[in-house]
Amino acid sequence: MREECVIQICEFARRHRSERERTPQQLYDATDYSVHHAEITQNDIEQVIQADSSLIRDWISFTDDKRWTPAWGLGKRDDKTWLVFYMLRSGKFGYEITFASAVPACALMIRMEMEEFRRIEREKP
Repeated sequence: MREECVIQICEFARRHRSERERTPQQLYDATDYSVHHAEITQNDIEQVIQADSSLIRDWISFTDDKRWTPAWGLGKRDDKTWLVFYMLRSGKFGYEITFASAVPACALMIRMEMEEFRRIEREKP
């Protein structure tokens, strides 16, 4: 089950684009991340990305398509630097971390996006 959850969260951005009839919350709920989050390591996520590097493009597109803030994002600062950031409502970066490689950057983006959904879920009355 944990392995399937890792694949599901890594493919979240792809599914968001291809399964328009489902809301982001419905896609998140289908991953079972809230059940398995504590068991999933960054290495687990990185292995899935390494096996399918097109996931990186999916997550960049997901970031580019977002029309809401605050929000997590993934991008390139320059040819050698990848960036995971948190965009505030003001349009400014509230948090950013740089990486020399796309795989760990994308893995962190996936983790942070899923954690944002989990936070929202926990705050529901």
